[in-house]
Amino acid sequence: MTDILKFTFWNAIGVFLLEFLLICLLIPETFVKAQMREEVMDIADKLGIETAEHVRTTTTDIFDTMFVRTGIYTTVHRMVIPTEAERQRSVGMEDLGKGIFPIVEDRLQAMWYSVTQVILRVVHLMVWLPFLLLIIIPAILDGVYQRKIRISTFRHVSALRHRLGFQGVVVIIFALFILAMMPFAIPTLLYPAVGVAVAFLFNMSITFTQKRL
Repeated sequence: MTDILKFTFWNAIGVFLLEFLLICLLIPETFVKAQMREEVMDIADKLGIETAEHVRTTTTDIFDTMFVRTGIYTTVHRMVIPTEAERQRSVGMEDLGKGIFPIVEDRLQAMWYSVTQVILRVVHLMVWLPFLLLIIIPAILDGVYQRKIRISTFRHVSALRHRLGFQGVVVIIFALFILAMMPFAIPTLLYPAVGVAVAFLFNMSITFTQKRL
């Protein structure tokens, strides 16, 4: 199982970085921004305007705290895009890269919107966290009790079901990790649906855990 975790982890990291690179190079800033707006509107439709506003403002506050107030946002822009004053001081090179800098600016904005989108989804997940805990924790406890019953009554324990349940949870977790960077709007109801799936798989994995670990 350790090998599975390592394999899935490094594959998830690779896909995540590839997604980030493709967004920085190919996806227009306007598209990412529109998808974020659509995602917030779906939250408002399913969970209410107050919840959507909470998610939006919290996302903005976190982004400002992490990147704007620390100076990272400004530093990154200054590293790749010279200011007007800097260009004017470069005598004879004022127009160098004039047609490239707007493209670079668009790519940077797409990158920052993608980072904001990831933060938005983490905040959105936190909104669902109480519900997710209410279904996952009882499922885990039920699995523990079911396992004890199977042990005491000498019922068959399926190693295959245990492995499938465990691997299913791992795959879902890393799939969410990859999905966080997707430049498309994620439906609000996907979060509870995934929670139900994780609860079921946890329950199955624990129920069919072998008598001797």
